[in-house]
Amino acid sequence: MAAQAVAGELERIAENRRSVYGLSDDIEGGEEADPAGQVTISTMHRAKGLEWDRVYLISLNEYSFPSAQETDNYLSERWFV
Repeated sequence: MAAQAVAGELERIAENRRSVYGLSDDIEGGEEADPAGQVTISTMHRAKGLEWDRVYLISLNEYSFPSAQETDNYLSERWFV
């Protein structure tokens, strides 16, 4: 029974991999479609200069996102406590 579950999971992974590679092929060589009603997934670097009505930032926190603020010495010292 466990072997069947593993085999099923591997098949789903393979299907998803094919879907992702097919999608990336479409993105790289495809035509520009009308973006109305579509979702764009991008890095912040690739999105520079583009505009959208709404932007959602995923997994963003004050420790991993670059900031113009100077590094707080106390903050860096807390890792050594």
